[in-house]
Amino acid sequence: MSMEQAYVYRSKFEQDGIDCMEMFGGKGTTTYILSKHHNLKTGVNFELTVGIDLLKEDDVRYLFAYIERNKPKVILMAPVCKGYSEWGHPNRRINHDAWLASRRISVPLAKLSGKVAKAQVDSGRHFLVEQPQGSGLFQEKEWTELSDLCYPVTFDQCMVGLKMQQHPWWPVKKPAECRASHPSLIAFLQNLRCSGNHPHAHIGKWSDDDRPTARSSEMQVWPLEPCRRIAAGVVECIMSMSNSVKTYAARKKPDKDDKNDPKRKVTASNNSADDHDKAAVCPAYKGHIRKTDDRHTRGPESNFVM
Repeated sequence: MSMEQAYVYRSKFEQDGIDCMEMFGGKGTTTYILSKHHNLKTGVNFELTVGIDLLKEDDVRYLFAYIERNKPKVILMAPVCKGYSEWGHPNRRINHDAWLASRRISVPLAKLSGKVAKAQVDSGRHFLVEQPQGSGLFQEKEWTELSDLCYPVTFDQCMVGLKMQQHPWWPVKKPAECRASHPSLIAFLQNLRCSGNHPHAHIGKWSDDDRPTARSSEMQVWPLEPCRRIAAGVVECIMSMSNSVKTYAARKKPDKDDKNDPKRKVTASNNSADDHDKAAVCPAYKGHIRKTDDRHTRGPESNFVM
């Protein structure tokens, strides 16, 4: 059975939804942690190393069909950054052909990731994307249109265990930037800028000083610690989504069959007045804008669920 046949066969089975999936997730460590240690339902890791090539139209069609069928609450993405990274800029002059080759890979994947992120937001679900600090990915139109909806954070990977894979095992700084559609997804990546109390190895095959160098290929894999932190953020995000649904369900108006129930009449009256008061005071509530938005007049500490 070919991969395409396997996709078609799989798509015939209806699913009741998944909690999290990855795109460009390498070994899929984060979703493994979520499944193994948090008992969440995780999905396919859309990654070249597991046989899925998102530069191919058939695989892209399967990606969107999979998302539509399974409705993942959170999608984690780390698109190829070689064509966007700051240290890739010199190649534009020095080795232009190699730079163009990297752009032919990076640009389509960046745009695809932006489309997936927008689909998540439009469906009331969430995403997190990771890139090296200063990546040009966020300048693509698909991402600039989402900038006002994103919560950003920058952290230095030396603070979460990134280091050389051989002697002398020096830490590697490699600042990373994450953007997410929900603040909980980046909650455990805060306050992780380098303390400056250790030296750093250089990334690449050359250095203008005596620092040891780490292989670029080895620095593309996340250490275990940021995977754990992102997984914890996913759990918080999903709990927040679940609490919102439960609270909304608890405030539904009583069924017509129960309109003669005195208790239900009191509850309905109280809820109606409460909802009217909130809508009158807070236009953002009336517009069903998410509770973390600064346009809510009662501030981020409000317990109102939008």
